[in-house]
Parts: sequence; structure tokens; C-alpha cells
Amino acid sequence: MMASVAGVAYILGTLTDEDIDWLVTTGVRRSLAPGERIIREGTPATALFFVLEGALTLSGSDPAQPQERMSQGDVVGEIGLLDGGPAPVTIEADGASTVLELPFAQLTAQLESDGGFAARFYRAMAVMAGERYREERFGDSGGGDTAAPIAHGINTYLADDRMHRLLRRADPREEIVLSGGELTVEQVARVAWTHAPVSITESAAERLHLSRAVVDRLAGGEEPVYGLTTNLGALKDQRLSDEQQPLFQKHVLLSHSVGVGVEHPEDVVRAIMLARLNGMARGGAGVQPAVFEALLAMLNAGVHPAVPSRGSIGMSDLAPLAHMALPLVGHGEVFFKGQRLSGAEGLAAAGISAPPLGPKDGLALVSANSASVGHGALVITRAIDLLAIADVAAALSLEALGGHTTMLDQGVDTARRFSGQLTSAQHMRMLLEESSLWTAPPTLGVQDPISFRSAIQVHGAVLDSLALVRSTLETELNSTGDNPMVLADRGEIISDGNFHPAGLSIAFDTLAIALAQLTSMATNRIVRLMDPKFTHLPPYLAPNPDQNVGLGVIQKTATALNAEVRMAANPASLDYVPVAGSIEDHATMAVEGVAKAGRAVDAALDIFAIEMLVAAQAIDLREGVTLGIGTRAAYGQLRERVALMETDRLVAHDIAEVRGLLDCGAILRAASEAISIPLGTSVRPGGS
Repeated sequence: MMASVAGVAYILGTLTDEDIDWLVTTGVRRSLAPGERIIREGTPATALFFVLEGALTLSGSDPAQPQERMSQGDVVGEIGLLDGGPAPVTIEADGASTVLELPFAQLTAQLESDGGFAARFYRAMAVMAGERYREERFGDSGGGDTAAPIAHGINTYLADDRMHRLLRRADPREEIVLSGGELTVEQVARVAWTHAPVSITESAAERLHLSRAVVDRLAGGEEPVYGLTTNLGALKDQRLSDEQQPLFQKHVLLSHSVGVGVEHPEDVVRAIMLARLNGMARGGAGVQPAVFEALLAMLNAGVHPAVPSRGSIGMSDLAPLAHMALPLVGHGEVFFKGQRLSGAEGLAAAGISAPPLGPKDGLALVSANSASVGHGALVITRAIDLLAIADVAAALSLEALGGHTTMLDQGVDTARRFSGQLTSAQHMRMLLEESSLWTAPPTLGVQDPISFRSAIQVHGAVLDSLALVRSTLETELNSTGDNPMVLADRGEIISDGNFHPAGLSIAFDTLAIALAQLTSMATNRIVRLMDPKFTHLPPYLAPNPDQNVGLGVIQKTATALNAEVRMAANPASLDYVPVAGSIEDHATMAVEGVAKAGRAVDAALDIFAIEMLVAAQAIDLREGVTLGIGTRAAYGQLRERVALMETDRLVAHDIAEVRGLLDCGAILRAASEAISIPLGTSVRPGGS
């Protein structure tokens, strides 16, 4: 009836981040009173339960059966899901507890409709059942909980992280509490876009003090420690005296503030600050707790440093983080309550006192990849919405074309079981439920152009790529990238290479390449929808082509935007030269990799706004079209803001209106409510 911690690792180590999002969105957070029962012996269970807080106890009528206790992260009810029989034990709350309840009805429906989710979920169930048999048959001597996850190819570190992030995603509280290991991209977006308050856990606060004690002890020693008792980079052999430390730490920030170019917008700066705070909360930085608290106070008060967007080579984002930290030493500039002030004036206006920097504090503030990680979290959050928008746009375009539905036949899914493809296909089928596409003869006799026929394959491939990027980003977000790194449990400070974000850089280069595939397909659909050869509609979708140009010129805008996305697909991670006397002879350019992926997402959103505008025009010109329940809702939102273009008008305004509907989430919300499935995220710029 219960799953061990290893069992939870099987589930969360096997499922994708999209699967876990579904669990959180579908599950119900339920508070239990002490002694409250959720499963009764002899009665079939009706739900799967994840323990979020507190503990549960298992007891049976057999007095010889020992009582078991489950705590945060454990899951119960899986046997009832698999066999439907009466529960072998009673499960009740051991004190006040909280669970995430996932009713079998919804879970079964998801398993039946999403073959990829079912394959991953049942694999986890099978491994758990095998482990239970092994423990009952052989006891724990066979390796049990520790060996099996590795043997089955499951990253137990990743599974543990996902367990904690699952708990965080299921937490309805507005406040974001930093532990150093559980932050999600959605939480970064909430802090950046909705100014959610931020605090730190007691355990993380204690870790800060323990790590700082190591720094204070070694700072007075004779042994050279990079960045603590020595200078930096090519000057690493220059020793520092105790008297030099305060001025040197200030000089670290001043000398590294070499950024140029357009400054990051407020939301990106907030994301950068949060990413650095979460990294320091892990303890590896060894920063003074008072310095940490001052930066946290700046974030919560809305004191946003002016941070140039250029100057990092992605091997610790030294330049942007130095600009971020300058106000703590009375330099730089900040934005506070709509005013641009000097760093010192901004802190004073917010009532924040910055403590004097001590040994390693300056380096701790800048020695991380928080600029690329924080910005990257926002890019991923927007990309999650983008992929949901892509499915809606492609479904609308298929109706606009009068296309074939064979592309969505479930037999196609079973023949090619990529997770992303299965997800995209299922979403499009649900969006198109009740559409006349399923019964009307297709416009084209044999088959549709590839940009329509293979949409789910491309969308699915991008979804799979995005899942990898998200996993990589969240791992980096909750990791220690400091060099040198404090190991508080060993009382040491060691030099390391964790500042090298190779995975992050490669991931965002990959995302940009994937987005180019996505927008190329959408742009082709836009062009095809204006071609009478494919649609049997007026050219350029002009109702009166003898007097109007119609939407023809919009093809050029879409093509230009697609070219912008394709240029962003050029890998940034391959461009570097040796610096710092060639001791730093490799770089990732992660900041630029993230930035260009962000620009690609922005251009892609404009392309999909154009595609929806064009598809709606074609639908209105095609007689006898009945839209699907999801596409009808999306179309309705669009037509509330943009009417059918009967005569030529300023098309740029129409594009901007549809783009606004995508940015605020109105179209996705309408489609989601219509099909009763969450599409995209619930966090968007502007708090909408």
C-alpha cells in the first residue's frame, strides 16, 4: 500500500516535468486532522496520496503486522490503483498533516488518454512492485532502496530534487521560501513578475552561519586559499593581508563591473537577484549572513540595480553580478519607486543598511552563473506557454485549411511513442473535439503540406527539448557554482570547476535550434493559408481582391521574424577566446545563449499571433466550418478584439491585439477552460 522513499524516486525520476506539472495541477491539496483516515482497511482506495507535510501511519487488523510510518515525499494508494481491490491496511494522519490527493478517476483518464505518461507511470509502478517483492523475499540485504534506482537508470539526485519541487509546486502560499535546493522556474517567474515575497528556511539560514564560520577561520590562516587569502585570476599568486580584505572585497565589485549595452529590464534583474540568493543559501558561497540579508531586503523592497546586459562570457557571470552588488558598497545605480538613484541613495530610501564586506564576500556575490540562470528561468516559463500556443495555432490553421485529421489518429501515436509528440497530439485532439474536420471532406484530395501534417512531430520534438532545458536549468538553479566552494561539513574551502555551466549553455543553444524548427513550420502554414491552390479561398484571404490587398504583406513580417529566430539558432557556446593570461582558456557564453533564446521566444510569439490572425480570417471565409471546443474558445477571444478584415486596414494594430491576448494568457485560459486541461503556465508577465 505504501511506496518507500526509493519508490517516490522511481515515480519522480521516471516522469517528465510536464507530467509532474499535471500531477500538481490535477491533485487537490488536503489538510488532515490528527487521526483522520484517508484509506480504510477492507475498502477500495479511491486516490493516490503524496505526503506534503507531517506524517501518516499504516496499521492492519493483524496484530503481528508492524505499524509503519510515512513522512514527507512518500506516496500511498498505488496498489488500489493497480488492482482495484480492498486496501490491506488503514492509513491515517499521525498528527496534523497535508497530502496531495490525486483521484483515481482523473489519473485513470490521463493514463488512458496519454500513452507516454502511461508508459512512464506504469514503468515506475512495475519497478516499485519488483522492489517490494525483493524486500519481502530477501529483506534489505540485496541493496534495496539505494541500489535499485541506479540499477534502473534513475538519477536519484534528480528524483529527490523533483520530489522537493513537487512539494513546492503544490504549496499555495504566496511567499517563496529559499532552501537552496527546491526553487522552480515558476517560482522565479512569480518573484520576477508578481513581486512575490521571499524569505529563507531556518535550515538554510543555519547553513549560511556554518559556512561563514569556515571562511572566518581559514581567512586568518597561512594556507593560500584562492579568492580568500589570494587575489583572483592571473593574480592568484598575490597574497592578501587581513588589513587589505575590506578594500579588496570592494575592489572585486568595482573591477568586475565592466558591463555595457542595454540594461536588463526589472523582471530579469529580479530573477538574477533571486537566483544568486538561492545559490548562496546552499552554503557553498560562505557569504556573511548580513550581506545575504541585505541583498534579500533589496529584492523584497523593490530596489533594482541597474545591470548592463553585456559583459559576461558565461564562466560565472562576473560582470552582471558585480553591477547587481554595487549598491551594497555604495556604488552603482538602482531603480526604486519609479526613480533612478545612486546605489547609496536607493538603499537609504528603502531603509536598508549594507554591512561592511568581509573576506570572500565580494567574490561570493559575483562567483556564480546567476545572470544566465535567472534570466533562463523566465525564458523557459515563456517557452512553456509558447508551446501550448503553438498547439492552439496549429489546430486553428488545420480548420482554416480544411485539412486531414489522419495526422491525429491515435494509431500514429502508438507507432512513434515520443513523449512530446503524444502530448501535442492529445492536446490538438482535445482542442478539435466537435470540429467539422472529423466529418467534412478535406480541402486537398490526398494529404496536406508537411507544415500541417507533421505539426505534432515538430511540436513534440520541441516539447521534449524544452523538458531537457528545464531540467538542466532547475538543476543549475539549485546547485552551487561558486569557486572556491565552502564545504562546511568538512571545514574546507576548495577550488572547483562548478562555475562552468556547460549543460546550461548547450541546453539553451539546443532550445534556440528547436524553436527555429517550430517557427519555420508556422511560417509555412501562414503562407499556405493565403494560397488559393491549397485553401480554395481568395488569394491573400481578401474578401474583395479586386479592391484590397488583404493579408498578403503579413507574409513578409512572418518571414522576417522567422529569420530572426533562425539567426538566434547559431550556437553561442562555440564562440570564445582565452582570457586572464590564458588560465581561463574556455568559456560558454551562457548569458548570450539565454538572451538569444529569449529573443527567439519573443519573435515566435509574434509569428503565432500572425498565424492565429490569418487562420481566423480563413475560417470566416470558409463556409460550413464548425470549430472544435478548444479552438472555438480561442477564436472567440481573438474575435472579441479583432474583427474580420473585410477591407484593408492597419494590420499592425491587429497583430498587436492578438499578441496582447497571447501575452496576458487570455487565449490559453479560454482554450484550457474549454477542454478542462491546463495549457501553459499560470504565471505571466505583469501578473496576469
